[in-house]
Amino acid sequence: MLLKRIWIILLCAVIGVGTIDYAVHFRFFDRPLTQAKQEEFQSKILLPSNFTLAASVNSFDTVKNTLQAAKQNVSKGSYALELNVAVGTNGKLYLADGPDYITEESELLDSVFKAFRDKDYLRYILNMKNFGNPDTLAELLLKYDLIGKVMMTGIALEDLEELAPSYCNCYICVELTPDTIRLNSSKACLEAMQHCVDYGVYAVSCTLPQITDELRDALVKVHELHLVIRDVHSEFSMYESLSFNPIVVITDQPDLLYKMMLSQDYLDLNQENVF
Repeated sequence: MLLKRIWIILLCAVIGVGTIDYAVHFRFFDRPLTQAKQEEFQSKILLPSNFTLAASVNSFDTVKNTLQAAKQNVSKGSYALELNVAVGTNGKLYLADGPDYITEESELLDSVFKAFRDKDYLRYILNMKNFGNPDTLAELLLKYDLIGKVMMTGIALEDLEELAPSYCNCYICVELTPDTIRLNSSKACLEAMQHCVDYGVYAVSCTLPQITDELRDALVKVHELHLVIRDVHSEFSMYESLSFNPIVVITDQPDLLYKMMLSQDYLDLNQENVF
């Protein structure tokens, strides 16, 4: 525990993480719940104060991207769900890796929203595999009162101009990759972050290895943007991810991250304002 704590402190000192407010509140999308809703939420799940735990779409490989997987993820302590969504030929939204993967067994996104409509604390991260039907999604968000509770990811920088107006009722998260942005260039990172802000982007998504000094500096300068870290697998990477103070951590080990959040080791670090 001591070595881990020393490592975290040194890491935070290197990357320059500042002190944050640790009053318990709902951080997802920076929209605090009302006092009544907060008390209701805390009676269901112990909430950490500094990030959102999102279960990856492939957390359970045997039932990937299904309602069953979503239920398992919620039972493991997740309070946000990442889902792959594709538009079928009938115009409906299905849980699928893409249009070509939609089968007779594929479940509707509507079924997930319906199953959890009584869980006000749940948030959704939709990785859209094609962006052909924004009206259908808007109708579902209105039907289940999910405006302000859904983030759209999988959107590339070059598609912002086309897609941002269509999905303005969701929080847009741009996916950064070395193929679309020179992450070791200060100029390229700063221009990309400003481009995101110009189109109302809420957050950028990347993996741990993609968080360069140049990207971090650009995010500090363009402070309107938040950071989402995806593909977090091990306990070590979980601690490293939290040191960057992301707004969301997407992991395929939601139960491991949840247990870590409840551990005395994490609570001690939290009290010391290390993250």
